Order: sequence, then C-alpha cells, then structure tokens
Amino acid sequence: MAQVTNKTTYTSAIKVAVGTNPIPLPYRISNGICTATGATSLTDTGVNFINLGVAVGDVAYNTSTGASSSITSVSATSLGTNVTFNTFDSYIIYQASNFARGGVGQGAVLWNGSSTTATMTVTLLDGTSLSGISLGVNQILPVQVLAITSLSGAFNVYAMW
Repeated sequence: MAQVTNKTTYTSAIKVAVGTNPIPLPYRISNGICTATGATSLTDTGVNFINLGVAVGDVAYNTSTGASSSITSVSATSLGTNVTFNTFDSYIIYQASNFARGGVGQGAVLWNGSSTTATMTVTLLDGTSLSGISLGVNQILPVQVLAITSLSGAFNVYAMW
C-alpha cells in the first residue's frame, strides 16, 4: 500500500537519476572530477573516499552522463560502480537511503521541474512497481518513492523531503 504524504513544504531536494538504485538521501558526501576512466569504477586521485566516510551502498551520480550506481567497493581513491566514469566526468556521491543500508525505508515525493510532462515507472517503499505514471509540469507525486526505474518526456524530476 502506498504511503501518501500530505505536505506543503520541503527542506531538501536532489535531482533523481533513473535506475533501480534507491533514491539516496540528500546528503552530499563528496563531489569532484574523475581522474581516470573505469568501466566499473570511479577514480579521483585528489580525494580519500575512506576518510570521507563513503560506504558500500552509497550512490554515485555521473553528472556528465546522468547515470547512477550504488557503490560496490571503496578504496582510498577509487570506488567500484556498475556504470562507466570517464576521465573528466563530474560526479556527486550521496549517502544511501536507510532502506539501502538495510534499515527502515525512507522514500521521497517527486516533483516535475521540467517544462514537459513526465511519464515514469516508480518503485514504492513496499516494492510495488507503478508504471505509466504521468506527472505534469510543476506537479508533485505525493507517495513515498524508492526509485524511478524508467522516465520519458521530462528529465528534471526531483526527490524531495
């Protein structure tokens, strides 16, 4: 059963990357520019991911391509991912949701900040998949969403808390 949210103000938001990864919490751990190309890794020799507290399950956004991946391994200057990060790609690392870390789920409501209607498939906190959701310009989807698994028509959809 969908958990409906009846809120009129929100304090945090992040642009959502499409994929099966849970929407991360809006807590940015790190951001930067990749210093090497990796088919399944993100490398930045200018930071120490361990010292920053990056953990397996956190989410890496490739802001140059729009791809995202849960982090599968962590070393000082490299993160294991399921997507390609090329040299000079920009990235942001967000803290994983409590759900992704094995805790209680924390979904987000969605807002369409695009100039066109968004058509999407979403996964709710209980694992239910809803397809064919149409979200108009400046509209909010007031249910607790875990992930957007497909999206067409609009590419500025934001998760809000």
